[in-house]
Amino acid sequence: MITLSTKSDLVDVQPLGACVTSWQTGGIERIFLHPEFLANPGATTLGGVPVLFPQFGEFGSGAIHGTVRSEFWAPIEGGENYQVFQHDAITCNGVKCQLSLLVRLLTNSLQLELKVENVDRDTAEFTCGLHTFLMRDPELPGKIYGLFCNRYLDATNALQTEMDTDFSLAVRAGLDRVYLNVQRPVSFRQGTSKLVEVDQKGFSDVVVWTPSVVSDEDEAGFVCIEAAQIQNPVTLQPGETWTGSQTLTVR
Repeated sequence: MITLSTKSDLVDVQPLGACVTSWQTGGIERIFLHPEFLANPGATTLGGVPVLFPQFGEFGSGAIHGTVRSEFWAPIEGGENYQVFQHDAITCNGVKCQLSLLVRLLTNSLQLELKVENVDRDTAEFTCGLHTFLMRDPELPGKIYGLFCNRYLDATNALQTEMDTDFSLAVRAGLDRVYLNVQRPVSFRQGTSKLVEVDQKGFSDVVVWTPSVVSDEDEAGFVCIEAAQIQNPVTLQPGETWTGSQTLTVR
């Protein structure tokens, strides 16, 4: 495990999957991690911030959520508040790409930047995402802002395209939506606690997901707000690079 720190904040990242497993601001944990994660750290449904590549979910012909979340990433450069990981991966159409993930910790802010370079001779195509599990108190109502009037694909309704007509989205069991072409930051608020703002660049879509069945073990103590590239897969010619980033900020 690699720990990054500022005067008030901490973040833990494990080389397996280059997965963020903890982000603490002012002593408060912001990232959900299931207690069984250490026994099965490659399982993306157990929390953290796994990297999904070369496929997000079932949007492709390969393994669901890709393969790199359960593979070792090499730490290649780092300092007190940042770390860069690197990993070679194969797309679903058999093209080799080099991935790098920059994890940077600032005061009240966590920045994740994913770069994908086509190092092969053929055209690469992929979908991808950062599967971010935000901690929440299941006893308190939570709301997500910033998705009003956005179109989304509803995975609970055969991926039908719908329009979000609510100013705020109430967090509840069974949310599974791919919001398309999101142009503004999205934020999550619960009670009187400070909100977590999610701002992204490069990624065009935002996925909101909660489990449909709540177990006694996790009690739905999280909501996933995920930076994603799904509707329009990335296409890279040999030598080209794509970059997507997500910044989480406590305000």
